[in-house]
Amino acid sequence: MGLRPPSTKLRQIDTDTVRVIYTDGQESEAQRVVNLVHYMARKYPFVGSDNLRKISILLQNETDIPNGYVGLAPWLSEFYISPPSGNFQLGSLPWIDLLSIHEFRHVQQRSAARTGLSKFAFILFGEEFFSAIVNISWPNWYTEGDAVIFETALSKQGRGRLPSFLNGYRDKVLGDEDWSYTKARNGSFKDFVPNHYNLGFLMQNYGRTKYGQDFWDKVALESASYKGLIYPFSKAVKRVSGENTTQFYASALDYYRELWGIDTIKGQSVASDPFIDVDHDRYEDYSYPVFDPDGNLYVVIESYDFVPAVYRFDRESHSRKLVTRLGYSGESIVSVAAGKIAWAEYRLNSRWERKDYSSIIVFDEAKKSKRKLTKGESYFSPALSFDGSKIVALHDDDMQNYELHIIDIASGAVVDRLPNPYNYYFSFPTWTSDAKAIVSPVRDSHGQMALFMHIMGEDDWERLTPWSFQPIGRPTLHKDWIYYTKSEEELDQLYRLSVLDGTIEKIAAGAHSRYQPVINPLNGDLVFAEYSNDGRRIRKVGPKSFAPGSVPVIDETPDYLFVEESEDDILSDIPQVRYDTKKYGLFAHPVNIHSWRPVFDDPVYGLELRFLNVLQSLRWNTGIQFNSNSKDYGPFSELTLSMWYPEILFGYTGWKRKRTRESDNQVFNFYDHIVDVGLRIPFKGFHGAFNYAGGITTRINQVKRVGDIEDSFTFLSHQFNFVHRLRLAKKHPMTRFGQAVRLTLPHSISGDTASQFQAQTDFTFPSFRNHVVWLQFDYRKESSDNTFLFGDNFMYSRGYAAYISNWIYRIGVNYQLPIAYPDFGFGGLIYFNRVRTNLFADISKLGMESGQLDMNSVGLELIFDVKVLNIESFSFGLRWSYRLQEDPSYTVDPSRSKFGIFVPVNRI
Repeated sequence: MGLRPPSTKLRQIDTDTVRVIYTDGQESEAQRVVNLVHYMARKYPFVGSDNLRKISILLQNETDIPNGYVGLAPWLSEFYISPPSGNFQLGSLPWIDLLSIHEFRHVQQRSAARTGLSKFAFILFGEEFFSAIVNISWPNWYTEGDAVIFETALSKQGRGRLPSFLNGYRDKVLGDEDWSYTKARNGSFKDFVPNHYNLGFLMQNYGRTKYGQDFWDKVALESASYKGLIYPFSKAVKRVSGENTTQFYASALDYYRELWGIDTIKGQSVASDPFIDVDHDRYEDYSYPVFDPDGNLYVVIESYDFVPAVYRFDRESHSRKLVTRLGYSGESIVSVAAGKIAWAEYRLNSRWERKDYSSIIVFDEAKKSKRKLTKGESYFSPALSFDGSKIVALHDDDMQNYELHIIDIASGAVVDRLPNPYNYYFSFPTWTSDAKAIVSPVRDSHGQMALFMHIMGEDDWERLTPWSFQPIGRPTLHKDWIYYTKSEEELDQLYRLSVLDGTIEKIAAGAHSRYQPVINPLNGDLVFAEYSNDGRRIRKVGPKSFAPGSVPVIDETPDYLFVEESEDDILSDIPQVRYDTKKYGLFAHPVNIHSWRPVFDDPVYGLELRFLNVLQSLRWNTGIQFNSNSKDYGPFSELTLSMWYPEILFGYTGWKRKRTRESDNQVFNFYDHIVDVGLRIPFKGFHGAFNYAGGITTRINQVKRVGDIEDSFTFLSHQFNFVHRLRLAKKHPMTRFGQAVRLTLPHSISGDTASQFQAQTDFTFPSFRNHVVWLQFDYRKESSDNTFLFGDNFMYSRGYAAYISNWIYRIGVNYQLPIAYPDFGFGGLIYFNRVRTNLFADISKLGMESGQLDMNSVGLELIFDVKVLNIESFSFGLRWSYRLQEDPSYTVDPSRSKFGIFVPVNRI
């Protein structure tokens, strides 16, 4: 809640097809989006469907995290329009164009899905249930693969033309080994499996190639209509193709196996040797190798077992040593020089969800200290000069104006801004050794790339390579050569460019994509990262084995083989109609009901109606709830205004209660009406490899009690919550180092006896690989003779039921570890990704007027991390607990052992 500050001036372009909401000053981007969307809607509709539901698109220009989505509940879309700094994963096309094609295809898909049973669900139950029905009928690979097909077929690039996008499946099928269809759909915690974008593109492309361009539109409409109530998508595929989805997947891989096998790497393949020996088959990805002058190698390693970090490999023994962990970033590139390491990390605005920065971090290896060099600005791809005195980095302002800034490391001041009259996007700039020039890959406004060089002190840039739609990676310089990676038809390969005469040579061609070339200063070996499905590996080729070959000049888009050419590049054909604009106010379209949903917030459960406006600054939730501890139930309604700082809260809660007075066992039935007004100050952030979030909330509550007890009083309630945790690696069941605190203090201010204090605290610590020690300390104090009893959210010792007391504490000791990665499922209903166990002991004591009781237990939990219906990640567990004392809430219960099924609650 609360995307942008209220001072943000917004405007809109409102047509019959789309409403684009944008920041004042970005009309050109908004006009481009509207024109492109209208062109697609008219020329490339969803075949067989006339449905096209108007959507609102928010252009978010103050976030550096490139992304986009179409949401069904509520129905809106957001484009995060700061482009990605890398060139191989998403390509080099203008980011706003790529987002428009890809996301508007999702709009067409979801609009067309309103047919048959899905349409009935939409009309009768609203957007959230409609979303669930469609997600069950359509696999996620269909929707994303279809959108990738469109971004590829309607442009000169798109992900379907990028070798890096196809590396995973290409290496797998050419190795005569396939992932099962269920594993390809659901992924794995143990093995690398390409995501649903990759799978979807290959399935989509094969279907379109074999059965025609409208094949998948037919399948999608039949599936959304639920013409086969059970497995509707697979049955629709079989009706059209004769194969169910599992068989279709196998046929598609056979097709690509033959295609890739026939047209393998052209020219000579140069053998390479491992520079770093990896003696295990766990997934570890090695990237961005950099040598220091002594020949020690620095590498970024990302693993399923630990968070991304920079490691140094000794030049003699090649033993590795952790240098520093990396924080949250859109790029894993680091620069190393003169005992310093520099990279870019995201920094969040503490309040606003769509306002963040990309800051330059400098690590001093001798002092073991990090320093944030920039603050409140957006910088990408920082590169240290060889003497470590300055940095060149791309600066991106909120209006997508790009400049290379030269920053003095000692002061953090910007000492120079390099000219950029055409607003090129510079990715991975690199200094020459004498710091007299900078070399950088450049993207132009059409999405073409070339290498450029700038001589310091001059006013222009020199283009070194021809423009093309082939992405270019980070360059490195050695003597009179510039080394870099460039995409080809099938693979990303290594090249070098002579700075003396402009000669371009392809070097060390391989059968796998190769990246990030660098020269070993000790012996001249070419060292690079080579793709494998166990992660990229650092390999080497001797200086006499480069096998350079001449490279023809390519100005046109290469033939990538994999996309049918029945559609054209539309980006040069988009009309330039200028649509009228007008102001979009802070309270525009305030009431927008989108769904109702169940509430699971143990021990509170319920149902709620949900309202959320387009700007996501006004939320209203209303419904009914039940507290499983106290057995209270009743309606609730809460309105949150998040357009200001702090948030303003309005609420109503009704509780039907039943209480027994301990002194004489008298039963009271009554009803509490609670009206409240409050303020909340949320905060969040990234700090290196850690993230944190929390908030402070204060409410004033008016309670009117009717029934066996008639009363009214006023109380204040305060809440503080804070969580701080190390980022997760894929195999981590929970953060390996974290702290969480939640404090609540409601108390009467009208002279009545009513107060409660409750504290929940959690701490996690690392143990062996992927094992976690989890400690919990909880406390609650509330007199049973209070005039008003507050809700009971206490987590009692496992194996015991809730029990009324004046005070209670619990110490929970947990040791959690994964024990298996099954990677198997049943009939598309459930897929088991991981099994973990948790050994626990709970130590608890409670106090009453009549005395004190112990409630201690030990036990074992077996937790299953699964995918339900190949869609939703879910965890459930089996718990055996042994009570060390009798449960005071049970009058007759001779057994102290208790077995049960539970849903894990991760409070940290």
